[in-house]
Amino acid sequence: MSDADLAAVRGAGCTDPQILAIVTVAVQVLLTNFINNVNQTDIDIPAASSVGTPG
Repeated sequence: MSDADLAAVRGAGCTDPQILAIVTVAVQVLLTNFINNVNQTDIDIPAASSVGTPG
């Protein structure tokens, strides 16, 4: 992330604590994905059923 990127996020109205929260969530998701890939975690969420087409 460059200084220009950070300035753009601040320019969009985000405060420093909000930017930190965004980075924290991104790191949490990446870490969780890495751990699940290493552990080869089984996905136990049922598949969504398809919805009929309108008409």
